[in-house]
Amino acid sequence: MPSTATTAPRRKSAAPPAGQSAAPLPGQTQIPDGPEPQQADGPGAPAPQAPDGPEPQQLAPRPPAPGGWTGVLAPLGRRNAEGRVLAQPEPGQPPLPALPLTLFLERPTRSTGRVAVGTVDRIWISDEPGADASLCGSGRLDLDGEYGMQVALRLAQGAVPVRADIEGDDASEAVTDYHATWTLASASVLARPVDQGALIVAVW
Repeated sequence: MPSTATTAPRRKSAAPPAGQSAAPLPGQTQIPDGPEPQQADGPGAPAPQAPDGPEPQQLAPRPPAPGGWTGVLAPLGRRNAEGRVLAQPEPGQPPLPALPLTLFLERPTRSTGRVAVGTVDRIWISDEPGADASLCGSGRLDLDGEYGMQVALRLAQGAVPVRADIEGDDASEAVTDYHATWTLASASVLARPVDQGALIVAVW
């Protein structure tokens, strides 16, 4: 009788459970599962981060009001709106009072008096070629006082008119003299100018 070959049935390989990878075959190395590396390029990729470094320096905030002033206190050799003329001193002989002097704020009317708002720390004669000679000065403002702050805030907006007060002037009367020699006694901030070009500006 012819022999009948018997074929063994093929065993089905079991699929790995969900979430697990198949076991490696002999001679193969299993690579552990893990998240796929993120792509650094392409649309929507984050921009590369700049290396850390020192932060840019920021400018100091500007103070709310200036602490000083400078400018022309009076023209020389020219009559002002009050009728006063201050003669130009001889070369090398400017009026040199003991400094500092007082910077005043003149009230709306002279009868109400004046209040101190700062100091006059330096004075000099400006006599540049082609320009009228002027008495100039500079100093500080009293920012702790109410009226000193008022003057400072005015200066923060622009130039402010002033008048040079000389020794012998009577603050309660109009000044109408011609002064061949004179000495500065103080300076006054005014509501309106009496000397053309007598203006001070802020020093921050």
